[in-house]
Amino acid sequence: MSNIAYELFASRLKESMNQQQMKPIDLLHLAEEQNLKLGKSHISQYVNGKTMPRAEILQFLADALQVDADWLAGRTGSCLLYTSDAADDLLCVDLGGLRLIKKKNRRP
Repeated sequence: MSNIAYELFASRLKESMNQQQMKPIDLLHLAEEQNLKLGKSHISQYVNGKTMPRAEILQFLADALQVDADWLAGRTGSCLLYTSDAADDLLCVDLGGLRLIKKKNRRP
């Protein structure tokens, strides 16, 4: 999975947490109540766009945050990916929140 997908997930996760006024510790407590194995480092990695959760955790996060799991994972919604051979930039714009997700120079 691409870094852009991780960053889109992270952006949507943070946005959803803010809308629900939830902090990582709140998610950890909910997970514990449901006997799900979820640690602080997992949440940190998700919020920082380092990794994506497995399906069971993704569904838990979506339920806890009252959003669609496919939207949270970036599989639905409006993310436009722009690339150009003339330009050396890769750009992803999440139209759900109308903001830039990632601008990356494609040159090594």
